Amino acid sequence: MKVGQNFQAVILAAGAGKRLRPLSLTRSKALAPLCGKPMVQWVLESLLDAGIEDVVVVVAALDDDVACWFRDWPGPGHIELVVQPEKKGMANALACAAPKLHKRFIMHACDTIIEPSTVEMLLTSHLDRGAACTLSLEKVHTPEQIRRTGIVAFEGERITWIIEKPEPEEAPSDTSAIPVYLFDPQVLDYLPEVQPSKRGEYEIQDAIKLVITRDREVYGRMVPNRWQITTCDDLLALNCDWLARGFTRTHDQATCIGPVHIGDGVTFGPGCTIGPNAVIEAGAVLGAGVTVRHAILLRDASVPDGALVENTVLAAEPA
Repeated sequence: MKVGQNFQAVILAAGAGKRLRPLSLTRSKALAPLCGKPMVQWVLESLLDAGIEDVVVVVAALDDDVACWFRDWPGPGHIELVVQPEKKGMANALACAAPKLHKRFIMHACDTIIEPSTVEMLLTSHLDRGAACTLSLEKVHTPEQIRRTGIVAFEGERITWIIEKPEPEEAPSDTSAIPVYLFDPQVLDYLPEVQPSKRGEYEIQDAIKLVITRDREVYGRMVPNRWQITTCDDLLALNCDWLARGFTRTHDQATCIGPVHIGDGVTFGPGCTIGPNAVIEAGAVLGAGVTVRHAILLRDASVPDGALVENTVLAAEPA
């Protein structure tokens, strides 16, 4: 039996991704392309690979593009959608999902990817310790990184406190909790006690503090590799990383200088050169003599004859 059969999963996919424009003008952050698959598919498949069959997805609306994508998902697993009516933080998103949760669960942001083997390591560690909560940890290296995340205090691998987005001089360590959390279901009982932060959001870190205060055991495990997208620069860098890992696909109607990934239904004019480090989504149309390198062409993007597309994420013109 795979360890994931002891768990449910909650995928947080209600965010708009304002810093991902122009991509987020036409689709949700969860559907940002990564070498032929949306980000959320990589997340879902890593959970399924670990044996988690029961998945709850928090979306902004039942008719948004993320909800529609999950409804069309042809793969395995039992997937339920719940709506977070307003973007009020992770603890609020978890409260929306709570009625669907009945056993240990992993809560995973849609804009973060960890390796399937890391998912299994976290699940196994959580079970072996009988933890109330297990945090996924990584080192931070700059003051700006400290200001953007939750920083933990710990003794050994046991977490003794967590502070959301502290000033560097107030940070208790150089270790942050990334948005992949494992919880005992009793944690859900603490959510009604969480109060809104100064930003008006219900922070998951405040729920974790309640767990610590009630003398329940919270542990952390260092995550060896983690990828996250916040901006289009992040998205381009992540796609280049995935291309280097071998997630490539060429096309015989263009000169391809690998690594590249070219989707279905791309139209090429004569004399196009693609790559290195180029990702082109389905439906893109390239004129004659176009060069694309170190770039992403989003779905249905159009490029005129002779253009050079470089170091950018290019979207289709708004209708």
